[in-house]
Formats: sequence, C-alpha cells, structure tokens
Amino acid sequence: MKLKLAPVFPRNETKQRFFELYDLSSLLVVYGAPGTGKTFLATSLALKSYAACDADINRIVLVRPNVPVGPSLGSFPGESDDKVANWVGPLMDCIQEHCGKAATLGMIKTGQIKLQPLETIRGASYENSIIIVDEAQNLTWEQIKAVSTRIGENSKMLLLGDPSQSDINISCNPLERFAQLCKRYNVPQTSVIRFSDDDVVRSPIVKSLVKAFKLEGSNAPK
Repeated sequence: MKLKLAPVFPRNETKQRFFELYDLSSLLVVYGAPGTGKTFLATSLALKSYAACDADINRIVLVRPNVPVGPSLGSFPGESDDKVANWVGPLMDCIQEHCGKAATLGMIKTGQIKLQPLETIRGASYENSIIIVDEAQNLTWEQIKAVSTRIGENSKMLLLGDPSQSDINISCNPLERFAQLCKRYNVPQTSVIRFSDDDVVRSPIVKSLVKAFKLEGSNAPK
C-alpha cells in the first residue's frame, strides 16, 4: 500500500536525538511524561520506515499492556481483535492522524498493521517489522522478557513509557530495570532517551500539570 505521509520534524534537540537513535538502534527505550509526543513520533517514524521504497519493513506491530488506569469496567465486548483494538486505541489514533482512517483500517485488514495481545506474544518472532510497545511502564518483568525477545532479523522495537505513571504495584519499575540491564551487559544496538517536562507539547496546561504533579510528589509526606 502506497502511503502519503506528511513530513514530521523534531521540534527540539531531544526529539532530534530521538530521530537519530531510531536510525541507529534495534531496541529503543523512550521515557517521557504525558504529552511529550512519544507515541506520535514513534508511529511517525515507524510509518516512514514502512513507506520507504528502499526499506524491507513490511509490518508494524502494536502492543499495549491491558492494565486499566483505575478499577476495571469489565471485559470489553467483541472478538479478540476488537478487544485488543480497545487497548491499542491511542496507537491507532496516532497512525490515523498520520495516514488517515481508511489507510489504517486497510493496513490492519491486510496484516500490515498487527494488533498483538501480550497473552499470545510468547513464541512469536517478528522479522522485517517495527514493534511499538506503548505504556511499557505497566509491563511486568516476565512480560518485558517475553516482549523484548521477539525482535527478529531486520526489525526494530520501541518501548515507550513513563515509570512515574506505572499502574502496577512494584517498587522497582521493570522498564527502568530493563534499561539498566541493557547498559550493564552492553546489549548491542540498544539506546535510551528521556524526554523532560519541558518537552511536553500537548498543551501549556498539561506542561504545567506535569510539573505540578512532580513537585507535589516530591513534597509528599514520607
């Protein structure tokens, strides 16, 4: 499928570094507060890789842990793909923003975009693929191991998350532990990039709220 994509340009040095590390890495851990553009930039780069005439990328895989922000409202209705679509909705919204709803649905129908449930990822191997794992701060250590070892030949994985927003009750966030493991054992072609609060682009009020919540957390009673 021929995609017509509007060009996306990095707005600051941190995002320019994200673009550079994307090209250099097979596995990229991206930290950032809400509104820093992690998902938007990741989907933009993945679609650009897919659309490049000289690229061997033939599939984009979307993964997102099914951990609710608050108490669950119960099981989503529908078939398996419908249930997964509810969880990866923010990723699909970003893809639609880049290439339109019709193209997005067409790519899902033909398998060029795969919605991957975590429950069935063990044993899979993705060659010639870009794998985007959103809200990765909600992965358990076992899920991190299962997901990260799916990277096949000519593939790239982006783990997007913000450990300060973790909805799992674990003292040491597995995403941070994983990034430290890659550095400690010199895992090749892995990179980590951190967006600061100043990189928030969603809106001025979100930037102020992110900073306020961080200050409130640091001033909380011990």
